[in-house]
Amino acid sequence: MNSEFIESFRKLKLACERPLCSRKEKSQQDLAVIDYLQASLRDNALNGTEEIGFAYWNISDSFALLRDSRNLYKNHCEFANFLKDKPSKYLFWLVCDATQRFTLELGGFSDFWYGCYKSAINKNAGISGIEAITFECHNAALSVTSAVKTPVCYLELAKNNFRSFLESNEASDNYIFYETVYYALCLKAFGSAERDVFELGMRLLPWLKSDKPQNDFLI
Repeated sequence: MNSEFIESFRKLKLACERPLCSRKEKSQQDLAVIDYLQASLRDNALNGTEEIGFAYWNISDSFALLRDSRNLYKNHCEFANFLKDKPSKYLFWLVCDATQRFTLELGGFSDFWYGCYKSAINKNAGISGIEAITFECHNAALSVTSAVKTPVCYLELAKNNFRSFLESNEASDNYIFYETVYYALCLKAFGSAERDVFELGMRLLPWLKSDKPQNDFLI
């Protein structure tokens, strides 16, 4: 990607993340990030799916951090329109972040987010090389927070999809991790354990201690 663009973006993001910044200062920096990325899109300064998609995703992420549901929805609609004629794997970009989902739900846009989620899953059925990003999307879809009342039908959809994902990835080196996350999310979402959580934690310990190469969770 354009190194000058990435460097300018990185500087703005780092300013947002300074631990001594006040909430107001962080909000102002999030708005500065949005302004920079929107200007880059408007001026046609970006090229290709990766750069343009990166800008759209980070605009949505900044609106999510600001809890600005309506502008997040507006940008996400534009993002979805941009991706509609791109390779289907890029649809996961729309639904890989729980904070974005929660902010959309706060604004009454649950149907939109879960519609994007269903589309991403259905259009990528049977495609290889997308295990990590698919996991991230199921994780985002099944996550819950006390601030949002997600319809149970959507959580059931996410649960069933996550379960199918586990069944199709039993040979994965990351299977124990995926399974543990699944059961932890189910426990929080539905209030009852399908499996002993302590046992799952003990199974996860060897995985955490192993010398594994860092996974690439990008598309």
